[in-house]
Amino acid sequence: MSAAARPTATAMPVRYAKDPHIDRTLRHSVRDAVAHSAMSGAGESFFSAFALFLKATNAQIALLASIPPLLASLAELVSVWCGRHVQRRQSIILFGAYLQCFLWLPLLALPLLFPDYAVPLFIGVIVFYQATSHLIAPQWSSLMGDLVPRRKRGRYFGMRTRYATVASFSALVIAGSVLHWFDAQDATVSGFIVIFSFAAIARLVSAYHLSRMYEPPRSVELPSATLNLQAWTRRFRNSPAVRFSIFYAGFQATVSIAAPFFTVYMLRDLNFSYLEFMCVTATSVLLHFVSLPTWGRISDAWGNRVIVVVAGAIITTFPLLWLVSTNIWFIIGVQMLSGICWSGFSLATTNFLYAAVPAEKRCQYLAFHNVLGAVGV
Repeated sequence: MSAAARPTATAMPVRYAKDPHIDRTLRHSVRDAVAHSAMSGAGESFFSAFALFLKATNAQIALLASIPPLLASLAELVSVWCGRHVQRRQSIILFGAYLQCFLWLPLLALPLLFPDYAVPLFIGVIVFYQATSHLIAPQWSSLMGDLVPRRKRGRYFGMRTRYATVASFSALVIAGSVLHWFDAQDATVSGFIVIFSFAAIARLVSAYHLSRMYEPPRSVELPSATLNLQAWTRRFRNSPAVRFSIFYAGFQATVSIAAPFFTVYMLRDLNFSYLEFMCVTATSVLLHFVSLPTWGRISDAWGNRVIVVVAGAIITTFPLLWLVSTNIWFIIGVQMLSGICWSGFSLATTNFLYAAVPAEKRCQYLAFHNVLGAVGV
C-alpha cells in the first residue's frame, strides 16, 4: 500500500461524557468559561482603576470593595428560594447572565452622565452587577454537579480553569494595553468605553453558550437540606464544613483589610501607568495558571488541608512585603508569589467544600458559605 493510500492517524477529540448531550453541554461550558473570564479580565479587573479615574476617595474605594459583595451575596439566598419554585435551573442562570450583560451600559454611562454623583452611582450599579453573579452561582454549581461525571470532575474542572485563566490573562493584557494607549492620547474615557464594551460582548457570548447547555433532571434536594443560622450553630461541633466556612470568613476579613488599597497605592501613590498596573496584575494571573497543575498533584497526594494551611499562612505576609520596596520589579516578584499561593488556596478551598458537603445540600450550603464570606469582607 502506498503512503498516499495508507490511513493516517487522527487525534480523537476529548470526550467529557459518554452521553452526547452532556458531552456537547460540557464543551459549551468550557466556551462559557473562556468568554466569562475574558469579561472579567478586560472589565472587572479595572473597576478600581475606573473608580480612581472618577476621583474616588480611599473610603469610597473601601466601600467599593466591601458593600457590593455583602449586599450582592444576599442574591444567593434569593437564588436558592427561586430554585425551589422554578422548574429549570437554566432559566435562573440565563436571567442572571443576560441581566449582567446589559448592566455594563449603566455601569459605564451613569457615572459619565452624572459626574457629580459618579462614584456613588458606580458603587450602586456594581451592587446589582455582582448580585447577578451570586444569583447564578448556586444554580450553576448544582447544574454542573449533575453534568460532570464524578470520576472526571478533577480533570474536567482543571482543564476548564486553565482555559479560563488563559482567557482572563489575555484579556487583561490587551485591555491594559488599550487603556494605556488611550490614556497617552488624553482620551482615558474612550479607553474605558472600549474595554468595558468588549467585556459586555464577552458576557453576551458567555450567555449564548449557557443557553446551549442541556439540563438533566435535577438531583433530589431534601427540604431538610435548607441551612440556617440555627442549623449551623447546632451542627458546629460535628461539621468540618461549617467550621471551615467560619475560618474562611475570618480569613477573608483579614485579607480584605489591605486588599482594596493595592490599586490605590499603585495608581495614586506610586504613579504607575495603566501599562505598569496591568503588568503587575497580570503577573499574578499568569502564575496562578502556571502553578495550578502542581497544586492539583499536591492536593491528590497530600490533601487539601495542607495546602490551605501552608498557602494561607504565606498569604498573610503579602501586605508586609509591599512595604519593603516601591520598585516595580520587586512588586512583580511579590505578585508572582501571590499568584502561586492564591492558586493553591483557591483550589484547595473549592475542593474541600465539594468533598465535605453532600450533593443534595450543596446548592444551599454554598449560598450560605458565600454570604458568610461576604460578611467577612
